Amino acid sequence: MKITELISEGANVTISIGLKELQEWHREIMEDSRKQIVKQALENAEEQYLSPTEACKMLSVSRATLSRWQSKEYLVPIMVGGRCKYRISEIQSILNRKNRI
Repeated sequence: MKITELISEGANVTISIGLKELQEWHREIMEDSRKQIVKQALENAEEQYLSPTEACKMLSVSRATLSRWQSKEYLVPIMVGGRCKYRISEIQSILNRKNRI
């Protein structure tokens, strides 16, 4: 049985492991982490962003509402090049929720 299987099953056991097995597990973890980072980087590269003014127009809300949403963590901006930007995907998600109501 692999270490990852024991961990995922929540097994409460004490194990003795050889160095080679520990190295292999480490390699697996590093490879999984690398794949996740690459996947996230590709997703972020495809992500588009809007300025606060553009976000307000798209959502049909005021800057005050946008600010209130930020303080309530309803729509949190990110800083891109020192400027406040909003992810289009998050704005579309909000619009989809509004349309369902």
